[in-house]
Amino acid sequence: MITIDDPLLPGLNGLAQDRLRAITGASDVEVLRLRYSRGQRAILHLSSTVEGSDAPREGAIWFYPGKKARRLAARNGGTVFDPGTNALYTRFPQDPRLPEIGTFLSGYADFAGPLIGGAPDGAPQLVRYRPGLSCTFRCQRRDGASFYVKLQRDAAVTRLAASNALLADNLEGTRLQIARVHAVNHDLNAVSFTAVPGQNLQEALSQLAPDKATQLLAVVCADLRNLWSAPITPTRLYDRQALLENAERSAGLIEEVMPGLAALARSVVSRLKATPVRLALRPIHGDMKLEHVIIGPAGITLIDTESLSLGPPDYDLAQFYGRLHMEVQLGSLTDATVSAACRELRERGADSFDWCLGIVALHLAKFYAQRPGPMSAGRARDILRRLGYSR
Repeated sequence: MITIDDPLLPGLNGLAQDRLRAITGASDVEVLRLRYSRGQRAILHLSSTVEGSDAPREGAIWFYPGKKARRLAARNGGTVFDPGTNALYTRFPQDPRLPEIGTFLSGYADFAGPLIGGAPDGAPQLVRYRPGLSCTFRCQRRDGASFYVKLQRDAAVTRLAASNALLADNLEGTRLQIARVHAVNHDLNAVSFTAVPGQNLQEALSQLAPDKATQLLAVVCADLRNLWSAPITPTRLYDRQALLENAERSAGLIEEVMPGLAALARSVVSRLKATPVRLALRPIHGDMKLEHVIIGPAGITLIDTESLSLGPPDYDLAQFYGRLHMEVQLGSLTDATVSAACRELRERGADSFDWCLGIVALHLAKFYAQRPGPMSAGRARDILRRLGYSR
């Protein structure tokens, strides 16, 4: 159940499974992610299953103050306005903030050619949907080549493509590569990338003994130095102030969704603010997840580099560290593998590593707060205690 006391968004108070089933008309509903700004809006990303159908469908419930949800429902056919929650329900690909998704799918035969460099083979396959923000599809070309097409709200696709090309050129000749932009479509705010063959780092680590997994992670970290030393200046800045602002936002959401963890989250923020730290600012990935590292025949390739930032390399390492602990919680990696890998990361970290780990702790606890479930609060508490007070 979601219980957020917001007088401007009253539908969030006591939002239980029976209400979600009534809104969506589904027999079973899974909350994939909650995004929430107090008094402004909330977006609840859902996967739902209709009785008699095996295929789940994605959608979103949009909460706004006043009559905005009702007005959006009146303008957009096929959507559902629920007076009990004063919210709008849309089924994918309907999206009031990203109508380009529907445009792309309805005109795929025309849009695909320029984006993937040839005739498409079959329909695009949904990879990831973030309501109101972005949507990624895997698209196959008739000659067998695969591409990822990403549509983003208000994206500066020309600047993104230029930044991608500059970084790719600077990494040429090193053991580290990035997924290159293939084409852009300005009308759709879309960008396509050539698919990178191989398996992601989480998959690779799960198949290795602890010592071999640590060796692989050491190779990845060594190759990341090519990124951290690249002669480029990303526009996004992750200095002390920016990272503390991220921590504050994370703590704010944790307080709203998991009030029992409010004091713990705030204590981590207080420690971060009270700790002096000098951050060596370099080009970093900025969103370093295990699935963003592909181990393949060409070596090591980074994907989703739109998050490229000017920040401390310790932040990339700390993100790895936090994600590894999360994999233990989810049961996809063993304690032995993660313990050995985290020792390697700590040895490679500099003076700001533990401080960055506190930022990551709040970010990952927010991850669980956005995905409310029976185990979410316990996992968020564990992350805050383990990483937020490291050393």
